Amino acid sequence: MKADFVNTFIKAGVDVFGGLINEAVTRGKPTKSSCLFPHFNMAAVIKVFGSVNGFVIYSMDSHLANRLASDLLCGMPIPNHSLLIKSSISEICNMICGKAVTIINDHYKYEGIEISVPIFLDDANNKIYKQNLISLNVPLMTSYGVVALSLGFE
Repeated sequence: MKADFVNTFIKAGVDVFGGLINEAVTRGKPTKSSCLFPHFNMAAVIKVFGSVNGFVIYSMDSHLANRLASDLLCGMPIPNHSLLIKSSISEICNMICGKAVTIINDHYKYEGIEISVPIFLDDANNKIYKQNLISLNVPLMTSYGVVALSLGFE
């Protein structure tokens, strides 16, 4: 994985989550794994394709997902496991990946990088997403909790 490519997704995540909760978000220590999977029970997966192919997963626990969704919807209380949580987390991850891909296409030597619509994973379908794909896992630390960013590119 190219450092400029990966760092752009990390920075976009820090910027978007930080702007949403109006506080600094810091990145934790990155780790590698031999397969791509969400680290928590709520996750959005976005496929990256074009001159580079792979997946980006942002995952979090249900409490953090609920708080982020509520913040996105101007403080509106949201019942647990609501469709509003799923669509809000998917949209936040779509904003992050859209920002990252725009920067990559404008500033780096990659051509035609695009993203899919997000796929939301929860308790019922949260498991290994892609076997035999080396992934980089970066925790993004907030006062709300940890958002786990997992990136895997072929």
